[in-house]
Amino acid sequence: MAIQDYITNGHHQEEEDQPRVKFDVNERAPARIKVIGVGDGGCNCVKCMMRHSVPGVTFAMVNTDIKALETDDPAVKPNR
Repeated sequence: MAIQDYITNGHHQEEEDQPRVKFDVNERAPARIKVIGVGDGGCNCVKCMMRHSVPGVTFAMVNTDIKALETDDPAVKPNR
């Protein structure tokens, strides 16, 4: 297939021959969300999210500055 055909049609011919993936939408597992803040900026983002009590999220902070970690919230805190 030529490049112009790809641009015009928006897909490759081979893609049409491939089986499509089917999802069973009746069985859904709850999402597990984990946020890891790395460095000063990442830890600041995690602290902000923790202050806003985002439900169902587990937070972790990683920093090489030990003083920053001592003043922060716990390094890993499940938020329920």
